[in-house]
Amino acid sequence: AGQVATAMTMARILSACPPTVCGPVRLVIFDIHTLQNRFYFGDSVIPCLLTALPLLMRELKAEEEGSAKKYAIAFPDEGAKKRFGGFFKGKFPMIVCCK
Repeated sequence: AGQVATAMTMARILSACPPTVCGPVRLVIFDIHTLQNRFYFGDSVIPCLLTALPLLMRELKAEEEGSAKKYAIAFPDEGAKKRFGGFFKGKFPMIVCCK
């Protein structure tokens, strides 16, 4: 039977990267699920947390202009809306999936 890889497991695997000539590996991660996951990495990597949301916003606006298409932004839970909702507030309708 297989196992589901957790954030801690993935961080351990990525932390096994050997250091570069200049020191620890810089690991670029886009839109990590939870910000506290950055603390799971060992000292051999430096996680650089970035977001692609400005790119997504630009593409959605370009797609909507001159088109009949309308978009809504769906979040998997309240936490995601709390974290990312500010990017979309007043620009797109928002949907939150709840239990």
